[in-house]
Amino acid sequence: MHLFSPGTRLRLADGTTVTVGALLGAGGQGEVYRVRTARGAEMALKWYTAPALCADDAFHASMQAKCEAGAPSPVFLWPVALTERRPDGSFGYIMPLRPDDFIELGDFFCIDRNPDAWFRSNMAKVCAAMRIADSFSRLHLTGCCYQDINDGNFFVNPHTGEVLVCDNDNIVVDGTWHGIAGKPRYMAPEVIAGDTPRMTSDRLSLSIILYRIFMTDHPFEGRATASATVMTPEAENRLFGAGAVFCHDPDNDSNRPDPALHPNSALFWEQMPPVLRNAFCAALSRRALAEPKSRPSAARWKAMMVALRACLLSCRADRNDPLHDFLADSRPPGFCPRCGLPVSPFATLALDNGTAYRLSSGKELFVDDGFIPAGICTMLNVRGRGVVPGLENRSGRAWKVTVPGSRPASAEPGCAVAFADGVGIDFGNIKGTIIYPGV
Repeated sequence: MHLFSPGTRLRLADGTTVTVGALLGAGGQGEVYRVRTARGAEMALKWYTAPALCADDAFHASMQAKCEAGAPSPVFLWPVALTERRPDGSFGYIMPLRPDDFIELGDFFCIDRNPDAWFRSNMAKVCAAMRIADSFSRLHLTGCCYQDINDGNFFVNPHTGEVLVCDNDNIVVDGTWHGIAGKPRYMAPEVIAGDTPRMTSDRLSLSIILYRIFMTDHPFEGRATASATVMTPEAENRLFGAGAVFCHDPDNDSNRPDPALHPNSALFWEQMPPVLRNAFCAALSRRALAEPKSRPSAARWKAMMVALRACLLSCRADRNDPLHDFLADSRPPGFCPRCGLPVSPFATLALDNGTAYRLSSGKELFVDDGFIPAGICTMLNVRGRGVVPGLENRSGRAWKVTVPGSRPASAEPGCAVAFADGVGIDFGNIKGTIIYPGV
């Protein structure tokens, strides 16, 4: 028997009401419903039923403070308003509703749950990792920590890599605690041992999540964990806590992936660029487990993803798989690891911030560390040159274009600039030069 039936009206703390719709889910803390506000907006309601939370005045106050402060980033499904508190202490809050095309990240690691839970391109995968890192970088800048980063905290659009972060009622000021420790296999060793979750423990949990986005399997699962006779809670805490060994640890091969049990870690690792492999080796090392302050920050992970995004190349050789792309650093530049053919067209945009942004057919261009593309690589029919690759302006502002031997020109939104060696483009907030050896 659920708490509320469809059509039930609940009063918010500000005096307005919401009308309850379908039950969306239930857990140890309470139930989540679809609701409609008095203005007709569709939102989600989380209603607490756990006695300890209902009786905790400090928790209620912290939830009210979250509503007043607002989200650190739009990707957080953040509490918007509390309901009135009932005499028994129970209450709830409303938050944005997850769109139907977003899938729980945990489903990506267990394909039997949802056949649609797979990234349609490496660009989507990199963007998802980048958005997750960006969200926690913004959160940590507010002086707060999440405490409980795990595979159930994120909803992801598998086509675009867009991300939404849920369960934000767990967030607290760094150093305080409301009883949340985390989910087994994602908790830092010091938290397993009884310490309060901190930003530094968030960092380790984040590194585990990012590894799984690229490799699917868990970074601490390998032959050593598979050989455990019985996975008791004590054994799990040891093998995934203080005694964990990264499955690709360069100095300890005791927990290497078993190709039969951990095929993704065994296969995908060699396909990753060395810079990413090295980053995971450091972030998941014995030192990182033992020394929380040595763990890479969310901001560092975001910078890594920005660099990887610039290296991606698209391959259009397989017409049945038009979105296939790959991390170019893992193979000689311009050659597709799937078909072995040269990726054409292939050019580089040398931005004046030092980034070498690789360009290939169908790839979006990002000229900063944001998520709004400035343009897209496309094919153009140019008089005297035939069909040549170029950049279509999708930025909403005109580009200033400098072509060697010609007068400066302007590329308005919707117009394109053909690839030619030495062409300069002023995007407004950054400039770049095309390096193009020709086809």
